[in-house]
Parts: sequence; structure tokens; C-alpha cells
Amino acid sequence: MVFKSIIDISGIPAERILFVGDTQLDDVHGAKTANMSAVWINRHEESMDKSLIPPDSQIKSLTQLLNTLDRSRRTMFLKLDARGLIPAIVQDPSTGQILTMAYMNPDSLKLTLEERQVWFYSRSRENLWHKGETSGNFLEFQQAFVDCDGDALLIKAKPSGPACHTGNESCFFQPLESDPSYQFEEKGPSILDELYAVIQDRKRQNSETSYTARLVESGISRIAQKVIEEAGEVSLAAATQDNDSIPMEIADLLYHLLVLISESDIKPEQVWEELRRRRA
Repeated sequence: MVFKSIIDISGIPAERILFVGDTQLDDVHGAKTANMSAVWINRHEESMDKSLIPPDSQIKSLTQLLNTLDRSRRTMFLKLDARGLIPAIVQDPSTGQILTMAYMNPDSLKLTLEERQVWFYSRSRENLWHKGETSGNFLEFQQAFVDCDGDALLIKAKPSGPACHTGNESCFFQPLESDPSYQFEEKGPSILDELYAVIQDRKRQNSETSYTARLVESGISRIAQKVIEEAGEVSLAAATQDNDSIPMEIADLLYHLLVLISESDIKPEQVWEELRRRRA
């Protein structure tokens, strides 16, 4: 199979194929893949990972060559959950034992790669967590792998002591019961979606028994006025450092904002999308 045929069969633009030595692909019609002396990525494809291109002796077929090209051009994306986190499973590279599972965010992953010690994100403390900072049982980072869907990490790390806070080598030391009980985590902003659904339902109820129904019945101007009032209450609590009242006042403000959203013919997702856009 000659190089010219790679262009004809694959449909890949010539400027995105390979260079052989310093000679462009188009100029070596008679060369064969088995005889490649060297491989370079097209100088216009700076995003390609050259480490993924195997030595010429390992390229045995057109299919393998095209697959290699595809891998080298692929951008890696990690899928984060609604809280901006990704689960990370930690494995001892010498024994294969699964040590623990925790969550990472972009900052903790960056620190892990830079410092070569494992960092997580603590959901309970809502902060970065250097594993071993308190116990002295650090995890020395070796390698990281991404699963096929991009929504989980496998971290290979050498433990300097027990990985579990109980003193066990692994956090996975309890056999699963045949009929376990379940506990749901009530935490995070998902309550806003639930509250919006409740507001939508209450709008259809009798205004004599539902504050939401009465507020909606009073019209959009009254709802907007309530938002202004609640925003003032939040500001006053903050200005007077009434920290006990701030969460309650913010909750009142969020509730009335959701009522305003409901009556303005927009969806909460439009607001969340705008926040995501601003984050970028």
C-alpha cells in the first residue's frame, strides 16, 4: 500500500497525514509503510501527541496507521458531575489491591500531577484534601488512567501506610450484605430543582392554602418586589455580620427568585447554562 493510496482511501486531507523525513507525503508516491524511516506529525497539527505514534517498525498496516493518527488527534475530556467532581479509584501498583475511592476536581488532579502525591477534593469539608496530610500515610502518585467513558479515573499510587482512616490497608474491607440498607445524601444544589418542581405544583393549588399560589396570583410586579425585599434582607444580614440569619435570608431570596423564573416563562436550566458560560 503506497502513501498516495492512504489519501485516496482514508479521505483525510493530505495536509493532515504524515511527513516522512522532511518530505511531504504527496512527494513519495512510491514509498511503502513498511519502509518508513521516520514519522513526524504534520507541523500544522501541534495538538497531536507524538508519544502515541509507534516506531515505523511497529506499523504493519494501513488500518493501524489510520487508527494511530486518530488517537494522536483525539482531545481527552474528563466528565465532571454536577458538583465539578470525578471519582478516582486508587490502586497499589505493586499488589494490584484497590486502596480507596474518593473524588477529584481539576485543581486536585493538577496538584497530584505536579507534586506526585495524591490530592482529592473533600465533599464534606468542601475543600482540597492532601491525602496523608493528617495521618502521614501519603499516596505516592505513579500513573493515572481514564476509563472509556471519561467519567472515572484509576490512580496507581504507592501507599506509605494504611490507606483507610480505620487503619486498614484498604477502605474496601467490608463484605457486601445480601440485603443492605440505603442512605440518600441530602446535600448540594439539587434541592433547587426540587424546589422549582414544588413551585410549579403549588401554582395550581388553592391560593387560600398556598403562599406560592397567592404570590403568583398577585402578579409578576409583586413577585419582583418580593425579590428586591429579600435581596435587601440578605444584604442587611451580611452588613451587620448576622451570620446565623444569612443562610435563611438567602434561602428566602432563592425561593422568590425561582417563583420569578417560573412566572417569567424561562427555565432554571437557562440560568444554569448562563452560569456555566460565565465560568468558562
